[in-house]
Amino acid sequence: MTIIKLDQANKAINIAKCSIEHPLIFKYFDDLPEKQREDEFKRALQIGVIALMEDRFAAFLNRTEGELGTQLESLKLIYERNVKAKEKTAESGTSAETEIFKEIRTYLERVGHVDDEVQMTGTSVGAIKRNKTGDIVLTVNGDATKKIAVEIKFDQSLALGEIDGTDSLGRPRDTAISQMIESMANRDAQLAIIVFDQNRSSDGLKNSVNGISWVPGVGFVVIIDDGRMDYSNLFIAIDLSRSLLLSTLKIVDQDIFESLLGRLSNDLGSILETEKLLKENHANLKKIATSIRKHALLVGFTQRILKDFISTGKVSNQELLQLYHGDGLKLQFTEISNEIEAIFPNLTNT
Repeated sequence: MTIIKLDQANKAINIAKCSIEHPLIFKYFDDLPEKQREDEFKRALQIGVIALMEDRFAAFLNRTEGELGTQLESLKLIYERNVKAKEKTAESGTSAETEIFKEIRTYLERVGHVDDEVQMTGTSVGAIKRNKTGDIVLTVNGDATKKIAVEIKFDQSLALGEIDGTDSLGRPRDTAISQMIESMANRDAQLAIIVFDQNRSSDGLKNSVNGISWVPGVGFVVIIDDGRMDYSNLFIAIDLSRSLLLSTLKIVDQDIFESLLGRLSNDLGSILETEKLLKENHANLKKIATSIRKHALLVGFTQRILKDFISTGKVSNQELLQLYHGDGLKLQFTEISNEIEAIFPNLTNT
């Protein structure tokens, strides 16, 4: 059955119902708000048609194959890290809770809290009948009287909420704070941490929390960047929660505590932003160095042809073809790319 029909009178294309199975395309449209998807689809189709109509496009790809190969390999690695890993997780029937559970366990081992116990509890009912709130439970030093309930909530509709001023007899409304209190009650925990994702939470909540926020007597609200695998705010909340449970003192001045926490979060944000700038500049330096070496290689090749032309008065068809396609230069360009990688090694997270 034909899915594309042309409306000659109106100069329009009618596309019947169709399904496109492609993980990269799905990821792109999945990240867009629903109201923008139709316009983006039309835009993508227009760009694709223009590219196909461009006669020089294939020649361009051929001439820049070496350079594109290097950049596409980098894109592939980013894609596999930020997209494929999540698709694999979804296919196996698990979710972000598994990923964050592993990150917490790895972090505790790395900082030496080997006696802490971490359990995934999101699929099991807790102390409250038919209630599974509280996805992860961290037991400090194996002491059952010192538990931290971690709730993962990648939900744009959830607000921060409040304890004071709520109507206990009214219709219950889920908020971040209500979910934290429920997690504590359901998992018999002394503190709670609720985790939101930077790209899947409301602007109102992000503005209220500013990375990490303390709810007196309840616990911490944290925002992570799951796409960039940045869980630093969560790790800070875990460290502070452990300290609170292990301390014999009670925090009296909540304002000072909140102020210090805000300072910590802001400084951490500055560190991450500076690191991002460093990596971007590092990548730009690699591009500049690659461009210089590449064009120096092309200049040398053209110079040799010019010298032959001066000597013989002609340029052979073989030389023109070699100039057009870059044959014989690709291997040299690969060697140049390897040299650039040696000069500017990839920056890794410590």
